Amino acid sequence: MIIIKFILRTTCIDSSVDDLTTNSLLEQHKNNFTSSNKLVNRISSQIKSCSKWNRIGETIVGKELNTHLNDLESITIIGIDTLYVVDRYNEKTRLQIFSNGSLVGRTLWNGLGSIVLIDENGTFYTSSHDGNIERWSENGKEGKKINCQCNQCSRIWFDSEKQEFYIVERFRSRIIKCNINTNTTITIAGTIDIDGFSNKTLSYPYALYINDVKDIYITDVNNHRIQKWKQNATIGIITIAGQTRKIDQSNTTLHRPYDIIVDTNGFIYIADMINHRILRWKEGESQGEVICGITGESRNSTLHLNRPKSLAFDFEGNLYVADVGNKRVQRFTIDNSACLLPESESVGDHWSFLRQKFYASKVEQENSTKLGFGYNPLKDSSVCYTETCQRRDFGLPIFKFKYSIPLKGLCTNKLIPENVKVNCISSQNNNIETQIINTLKYADSSFSYAYSREIHSMIDMLMKDNSTILFTSVNVTSTYLSIVESNSELSDEFRSVIEHIPCCDFNETVEKYIREFLIGYFGYTYIKDVQLGGIIKQKIIITHNDRIRLEQNGFNTSNETWLKDIAKNIFSFQKKLNQTKTHDKILINTFNKYSTKSDVMILGGKTSIRSLNDWYKSVPHSPIVMKIGISSISDLLTTHHFPTDSYINQKAVLIQSVVDRYLSNPIYCYSQCTDTEHGICVDSGYFRFGVCKCKSGWTGFDCATPIYHYIDTVHSNISPIWNTKAGRNSNSTSIGYSKGQMPPNETISNIIDRNIHTKYTSFGSSSADVISRRSGLNTGFYIILNTSICIVTGFQFTTAINQPKRDPIMITLEGSNADNSSLTFGTSWTLIYNGSSGLEIDPGRGKVGSLQILNNSQPYRSYRMLVISKREIESGVHYSEFALYGHSCLPETHIQTRNIMTQTMSAYMRVTNDYPQPLILTTSTNMNMKDTFPSQTIEAVPVQ
Repeated sequence: MIIIKFILRTTCIDSSVDDLTTNSLLEQHKNNFTSSNKLVNRISSQIKSCSKWNRIGETIVGKELNTHLNDLESITIIGIDTLYVVDRYNEKTRLQIFSNGSLVGRTLWNGLGSIVLIDENGTFYTSSHDGNIERWSENGKEGKKINCQCNQCSRIWFDSEKQEFYIVERFRSRIIKCNINTNTTITIAGTIDIDGFSNKTLSYPYALYINDVKDIYITDVNNHRIQKWKQNATIGIITIAGQTRKIDQSNTTLHRPYDIIVDTNGFIYIADMINHRILRWKEGESQGEVICGITGESRNSTLHLNRPKSLAFDFEGNLYVADVGNKRVQRFTIDNSACLLPESESVGDHWSFLRQKFYASKVEQENSTKLGFGYNPLKDSSVCYTETCQRRDFGLPIFKFKYSIPLKGLCTNKLIPENVKVNCISSQNNNIETQIINTLKYADSSFSYAYSREIHSMIDMLMKDNSTILFTSVNVTSTYLSIVESNSELSDEFRSVIEHIPCCDFNETVEKYIREFLIGYFGYTYIKDVQLGGIIKQKIIITHNDRIRLEQNGFNTSNETWLKDIAKNIFSFQKKLNQTKTHDKILINTFNKYSTKSDVMILGGKTSIRSLNDWYKSVPHSPIVMKIGISSISDLLTTHHFPTDSYINQKAVLIQSVVDRYLSNPIYCYSQCTDTEHGICVDSGYFRFGVCKCKSGWTGFDCATPIYHYIDTVHSNISPIWNTKAGRNSNSTSIGYSKGQMPPNETISNIIDRNIHTKYTSFGSSSADVISRRSGLNTGFYIILNTSICIVTGFQFTTAINQPKRDPIMITLEGSNADNSSLTFGTSWTLIYNGSSGLEIDPGRGKVGSLQILNNSQPYRSYRMLVISKREIESGVHYSEFALYGHSCLPETHIQTRNIMTQTMSAYMRVTNDYPQPLILTTSTNMNMKDTFPSQTIEAVPVQ
């Protein structure tokens, strides 16, 4: 159940030149190298000198969530809530984007080199080992080289006004500045190749931060300090944080600081890596304060960090930390409760007075059961299937409660508010149950999800990754609490809001007031009853690839009964919940190998239980909130609660009008259906759910996938080649059985004759009688399309009818728009694919392999395919057919428009399956919530 979503669209300018030279930069300055009004890792205006952060962190990415992280490098936040995460594995660097609070990342780049900058537009910069810096748009297929170089730089920063890059060369102990128009480079901090600890030198500088007046803050890692260099200075000022080459665990020192951000209040935020903490250090003071992490402790709890390397703030001021040692990104929520407004602002201003009162109330009020609290269900999940759930939208208390010690013999020892009914429910040994979540209501469509990260993540897994989720749990209810509303007194805060509503005409001021003070602080419902108990749960995710592997190992994943049984077995076996049952360990281990499994999580009761019976008995003494029931705030605006307010009925009408408008925000679809060229978002008939209706030529849940058509190549000009690799010159293959030849009856024209009984064989650098691993490799062909020009986005091989050892396994595919006479030159070709042929799993003889999809958006007239590995040792390489798939096929400008496709067949490919049933059947009593406020199933939260 979700409403509000912030859609961040990025417009990326794709230059038509390969190198951003001086002349092209002058022309493209406005489009290619400008800043925007979105902030990158800049301090939010919500962060004040009095701000604090919740010391308990929440895992946003990695750990037990859906994305596995390796060696974390950095994080960046752009706009409202778009998170970029950089990690490394096997010498490659991966950049992922987590948009709109998603738990599932989308990979933008995975290659050699480093990510050194992500700018305000989502454009990112990479640094290669040869010193080149390349600029990539978010959806770009190749980088554009800029007119500056660096020696193994770790970070860069761009001054769009002066067109200058500030570059950290960590191994040369300096910061340089490079002007992209003049290509001039100067050292502005440190001394080149001098690793020192004076004010003139640096030792392994890693990150920098540049403020509005161009002062440079540098993490001087090996000197354990932060240095500040004034604009145009030749030496650093006295160290502003840490002590040169002194390390300990006090707040006066640092130990290998890796990242910094500086706010407008003079505070420096430091990732103090080896001390496992984030410090906030006021410039000019001798020590900092720890705002998250525990000094010297590198554990993996919610209170701890393990080698934090990078930090960022979102627009609300929440702090995000790259927790390298724990392979996760942690979020620490800002707390401005101590930041009361200045007295001068509140004089004669009841709005400011209310803000002051509410800030103070947030400090004083503690009620972990949330009974009687305001609540905004649009910003929360009605039911949660993930390990970490958002509980941030409980508002201030609606009712004023007086707590008393419960009577002896009651089922709870917690303080119980007066005017609250307590219903004790005897513990029962409930069975372990598994729900299978693998369906959506519509085929080829997306349900919207706005703010709730749980629903966001689940739909990502179901739709983007075509996953099946097995949610296994056992729970017990011990206590049911409900408010006797007629005898309960309203809280001072809620009463103040109602009393100060500008009445009684509906206008912009009234709407703003109700949105800020009622919906903003209380939501538009309140918690009427709560159900306490305990739950043990586990989630198993089976992706599309997992299902294929499981089927290959003899598992029937279409059998829901079997899936539930195996999930229950894993759940029970992992936590030894039923020691009398015999488990098939081989079956469990095999299933675990081909699925993603979260740890069993126990909420409520004793976490050290050894049997279900013992756990049941422990739940009443330490329960958690399992369910809540909600009612509309409008129900409380009666003369009973407000006997002296003669306008209370009119105020109820005003509130309902504002709530109705609040609920009528435009619907949202997955990725907003990509853009208006691809599809439109329409109301699905379900509360806040939108469905993408794709326009002609596009398909998929977000209308981002082109409808792939077979590209007719029967009359195309095709040439066999050998002795080449991607990007290199080629030689023409001749007829024969020797080196560089093909048999007379097995020539290249056979691969486009639509006859599986013919084939193309090439021996490459060997002859027909030589059996070797390399025979036939680096051979292939180039084809000039008879349709003139097409965007190729897929290909498919058909195997020959014999000799499977000769099947191509890995290939490269290149595109070119060069003249026919230039196609033998490697410089004419651009690499667009390097990977599997689709025949890794042998489909059989004379059978088509899997359709391989390319990430290509560039139209080419000619394509070149080369085989770089084959199935086994044999003489030569062969295949029967090779088909190209794509879209946007157009004739060249000098050819009259004609029917390009003589035969069109749909690529056999569907992004999603048909989903005949609703996504969630148990979240509420009525999924169409536009006019109702049903009881909600709410994720468990601890009772303090």
